Amino acid sequence: MRKSLWNFLSPLFFFVCIVHTTYAIDYINTDSSNVMIFNDTTVAESVSVYNMSIMNSANIINNGIINGYVGVCYGCDVYLQNSGDVNAVFDIPNSSKIVQVIHSSKDLNPINASNNFQVFVDGANQIAWNSLKDISRWADKLVLNNSGLIISKNDGVGGEESFSPNVELQGNVILYVDDISAFYGKPILSNVSGDGHFSILTDEVNPLYKLYSYTLDNNIYVETVRETDYAKIFKNDVGNFLNDLRNSQPNNKLLLKLDNATSLAEMDEIMSASVRLNPLKLMDVVNVFNMFEINEISNVSDRISISPIFIFSNDFTISGLSFNADYGFYKKLRAGLSLYSAKAKIKSNIEDYESALYGGNVHIAYFNDLLMARAMAGITNAKFDIGSVFDGTNTVMNPSGKSHYYVADMGFNFNVSKRFLISPFMRVGFNSSKLLNSEDKSYIAGVGADLLFDASMYGIEYKYGLNVSTYTNEQINAAFKIDINSVADKAGGYLNLGLVYDELKRVGYKIQVGVNFKL
Repeated sequence: MRKSLWNFLSPLFFFVCIVHTTYAIDYINTDSSNVMIFNDTTVAESVSVYNMSIMNSANIINNGIINGYVGVCYGCDVYLQNSGDVNAVFDIPNSSKIVQVIHSSKDLNPINASNNFQVFVDGANQIAWNSLKDISRWADKLVLNNSGLIISKNDGVGGEESFSPNVELQGNVILYVDDISAFYGKPILSNVSGDGHFSILTDEVNPLYKLYSYTLDNNIYVETVRETDYAKIFKNDVGNFLNDLRNSQPNNKLLLKLDNATSLAEMDEIMSASVRLNPLKLMDVVNVFNMFEINEISNVSDRISISPIFIFSNDFTISGLSFNADYGFYKKLRAGLSLYSAKAKIKSNIEDYESALYGGNVHIAYFNDLLMARAMAGITNAKFDIGSVFDGTNTVMNPSGKSHYYVADMGFNFNVSKRFLISPFMRVGFNSSKLLNSEDKSYIAGVGADLLFDASMYGIEYKYGLNVSTYTNEQINAAFKIDINSVADKAGGYLNLGLVYDELKRVGYKIQVGVNFKL
């Protein structure tokens, strides 16, 4: 009886509902209530809808206000783009679902659905993750399809604020991260699945590093990896040179030093000190050698001598052989010639290399009871064994350089005693170094003094000399010499100790022991 009564009354009930309900409306542009939706529908801006029954699967765009009750039919899929306000209670059967569609940031408005509910971000760019999390909190899953998220360090990386819904990636997803360092060792996104691809962009990464992202236990992580492709870092020929150097010398000390640099400023400092990138700096060791030669301007004996040379510092050694001839004319004028050949080995925390040195100088000196004057001119050639260097434009293998040096002294003689002489002097000079297409010219200006003492005993002559000089570039030179000669044999030996403290704050020492043949 009840069933037959319902069969009789239900058409009437349905008719009454139709009379009091707006239905099959594709565009709602006036305030409405008890709306039935059968097709894709748009709610106009500022329009209020009270109670909505969705009778078919449909796409709904809400630019207005939906209040009251929203019912979804059994087995229906509803896609709702909410650019307005939804303050309604949803009734969604288990066989149905409602999907909130996000196309832009204006769609980031909650709909308050809590079951059988998904969020679908489709083709949206620069969507704030913090806002997206809020509207997705009760979603079964959040689908990101060909979209971009903005993730801020203020979104949190731990605790309740780091809650993340189940995220499914589709297509290409871009994550814009404003402070990538806040996420080191912590997930950027959690609960991630899907076969989509993701990439991470940020403006905060040190240019010496590149981002490395990966998934682990359904979480997305990011780390920074040191970039060692210097063509990418510098975008010039220097970067190409360094890459070529790595191909030929993967364990090169300069590259290892650059690879460990943590900033561009630190890298610039390393590169500025590199002789491989500043080839003219190869001549620094040659200039130190020249200063030791200049210190030899004080002649304390008439002699021909042959002696080994040994010069050392904390970052280089020079060993070789020298020939010297000094002779006095008329007791007031002396002239001399020096020839030398040596090998330099340079070791630093940036580069190791060697150089062959050879050259010579001529010198002349005048002495009387009151005055002294002397001059020297010399040249030193260098052939470097370093491999490739960069001259600013091209790569050059094992370059050669040349250095000229000139110096003149003028001073006074003070005879403290018959065998003890002090000669203060002023010095001016010039040094020029050239290698490849670079040249450095520097002037020498300073003051110094010679202290000369001689003695004889049992047919043996002893001559001692001390030379000290200081320069306007804060360089200091010093030398101590002892000549011991047999008068009868016209032969003997000598010891020469030298020191140079150059403008690079580097100290070099010289030890020279040789044999004399008196003229």
